[in-house]
Amino acid sequence: MTTVFYNRRGPMSLKTLSALAGAVALALLPALALAGPSDDLIVASQAHVDSPKVFWQGRNFTLNAEVDGKEHKLEKTVNWVGKGYKNTGQQQYVYEVPKNNSIPNLGEPGTLLYQAPILPGLANSPIWAGFGADLKIPAEKFRDGSFNLDMVAFDGPGKMDLFRYDDWMASSHSPGMRSVWIKPGTHTHNITTFTKPGNYHIQYRASARDKSGRFVASAPQTMTWQVGGSKPAPNGIKDVARAYDQAENTGAEGEARLTITPHEGREKDGDEYLTDMEFTTSTATAGTAIFYIDGYYLAEVPLKDGRATWSEMIGSETSSFQVVFIPKQGPGKWISSPLSYNRTQGTVSTTQPGSFPRKSPTRALPTFDNGDQKIADPAVSVTAKKLDNEYASIAAIPADKNLTLRVTGGFYDTPDGNNPSCEVEFISSPAQREIKVPWDGCNDGSYTLKLRLQPNSRTLAGAKDISLGKAVLPKSAETRLTNPPSVIRKGDPLAAHELTESTPSPTRPAETEANPGKTGTNTEKISKAQATISDGHVDVRVTDQNGLAMALGDDSGTEEKRTLIRPLDKVTLAVPKQALVTRRGHVFASKDFDFLGKKGTQLYVLPQNQRNGLVWPGFSTESVDYSKYPKGIDIQVRPAKAPKGGAWWAFTQDLNGLGTIMAASDRTSTISTTGRIHSHLVWAFSKPGHYLLQVRAVDRATERATKWYPLRFAVDQAQKTDPATDPANSDAAKGGAADIGPTENPASKQEIDETVAPETGPAGLGKPSPGPTLASKAEKSGAQITSPKAAEGEGNTAGESSPAGAATVSSKPYRPPLAKTGSSENTQQLLTLAGAALLGAGGALGITSVRGRK
Repeated sequence: MTTVFYNRRGPMSLKTLSALAGAVALALLPALALAGPSDDLIVASQAHVDSPKVFWQGRNFTLNAEVDGKEHKLEKTVNWVGKGYKNTGQQQYVYEVPKNNSIPNLGEPGTLLYQAPILPGLANSPIWAGFGADLKIPAEKFRDGSFNLDMVAFDGPGKMDLFRYDDWMASSHSPGMRSVWIKPGTHTHNITTFTKPGNYHIQYRASARDKSGRFVASAPQTMTWQVGGSKPAPNGIKDVARAYDQAENTGAEGEARLTITPHEGREKDGDEYLTDMEFTTSTATAGTAIFYIDGYYLAEVPLKDGRATWSEMIGSETSSFQVVFIPKQGPGKWISSPLSYNRTQGTVSTTQPGSFPRKSPTRALPTFDNGDQKIADPAVSVTAKKLDNEYASIAAIPADKNLTLRVTGGFYDTPDGNNPSCEVEFISSPAQREIKVPWDGCNDGSYTLKLRLQPNSRTLAGAKDISLGKAVLPKSAETRLTNPPSVIRKGDPLAAHELTESTPSPTRPAETEANPGKTGTNTEKISKAQATISDGHVDVRVTDQNGLAMALGDDSGTEEKRTLIRPLDKVTLAVPKQALVTRRGHVFASKDFDFLGKKGTQLYVLPQNQRNGLVWPGFSTESVDYSKYPKGIDIQVRPAKAPKGGAWWAFTQDLNGLGTIMAASDRTSTISTTGRIHSHLVWAFSKPGHYLLQVRAVDRATERATKWYPLRFAVDQAQKTDPATDPANSDAAKGGAADIGPTENPASKQEIDETVAPETGPAGLGKPSPGPTLASKAEKSGAQITSPKAAEGEGNTAGESSPAGAATVSSKPYRPPLAKTGSSENTQQLLTLAGAALLGAGGALGITSVRGRK
């Protein structure tokens, strides 16, 4: 637990406030009436987290939490969102609603929300949280091949929303936004916001209709969020009410006081949003103060010198605060009366005693309707309008105003195309029926606009596909949802329902708590078949089962509905024509992206977030046992071949634009890790053709390296593999790469970077060289950026550094600056590691990118 003490600049005159009226009873499912903190749960924080993640077991769904590559039972984990920062020091836990906000019901511009960010900072600070689904879910057995993750109950002091930029995904307080659609093998990167900090419990289930119309659903399972507040810890007070009742009840003279006041310190970015809650007593010398917001647990702080203070971002809404004090021994236990406070106020306090906090959320929670939804009228009106050359509006308005639909599809280059060039994906609900979509590049009248309208699994109707013809806007059409067989449910709508027969190869359930969180590739199949992958999730993995090696983790489902481990020399990642974009308008608009070319430049782009019809490559060390690598592991990336005049880049983006250039065709780059990582980047290619990159892993302690492995991209190509003249087929490039086993070689002084040189240099950048061998100690230490100290709520005592340790990032820049932050006056430019650069629980990350020598 973290305790922070602030010295007042002088005595303050405090006005005592009267107690609030009795708390409002909470009308929710009894199963959600969970009390107290989450100290007995596995804490998911500063990690890549998919929770809930939908799995299939036997005849039904089940929900687990995947934390840093390990599976746990959903109910056994808690997502903790503490105060998080990039290594630039920029805060990552407060979301201020922007002036151009397009997400409904978030609040007026300037409203402050607590957030789990879409692109977290150093070591996933505070958390990188999304949800997902296992690849082996038998979606082909379901109506329309579709299944949902349903929010069936909610208990917390505020409102929760999930969204990606302009894509509103789910909301606790909007009845039409409580189901999300997922595909097997996918996971989301999204923002999760809360209007208030505190302890939240959300019940989820996964559901579908089988081909006969029967409703198939898992039993509801509870997910816990601790938003702000102190980090749940095994030594915390698990049952506050019981501990208070057991404390000594003898009277003692003295005064106890709860004071709430604006935070005065400005040590870290975001401190201007904080409010101080302070408990003082003249009776006890040791004990614990537990702070509550609207009756929900928030934080517990040890008493020191008669004072305990907690600094928190409380949001923009008015809340009711209380403190419960439990002395370590002897008299002095105390509960304050509720104290109403808004962050715009000055200082308020109370010395009035009160009763134990009762849950009393200030925002009314609409009713959860978890039963079958009958449709009064299946008609749907679809319209598409041109806003300008960059944006169009798409609306899907059902005749039944209560109906919610998922709308997917977009603008296709051919009438029978399978994947759109300009994608449309949104949820048409009573809260939002129309969305603005980018269509730059699809607005010349030659593209076909096709959409799929899909109800959720509770709805007694099926999906409908509609084509509006050539996209010469405006366009409109009327259609009707289909009427497949539906079996009406009877009894408890939350009862679990199963398929009539089990499916083969059921998903392995989460490990029991006796052996939690299994990782590694022991149960994953190795496939040595030649493969071209054009859609789905893949990772360039570092493995260490028999020493360091590299391979491709394939979650795309191209060959089998399971994760496959593939030798990198057997794989080509295909980038189709639909990935082509033009740099103009909203596409790479910032001048920070000038390295990609001037406005009007065309590029083939694989985005940082997963997109239907495009492969989604990243890097992963999630299966590595870092206890065997005390100084960590480097992943090195170097160019080997590109089309004449072609160039490529791998970089990250954040909400402000360019993050960090991770690798590029004019340099050898090193990604340094000291903990498990999972990363996704933007990949951009300047021309069609075959690109060959090479990757290897290096043990930083011994400086022993694996062989160089090929990483191939075929950009807008009909052929599936590189020509026989591919440099990867040279002895130096192959290095025995036909298998996944390790080949460790000393990497310190060899002229390994001269074995495969690029045939041509990127246009306008001069001919690059593959770069140096492993950097010398002096080169490696050229820039030390110490991680920011942990803030209040990060689970560290005062003076401790962030668990991630130090990160070193340096580069010799070319033409435009490589990043917006971290520049120095030295010849080397220090690059700060952007939030989504590389992501791993507690892992210190660095990037060393050295431009090729001329």
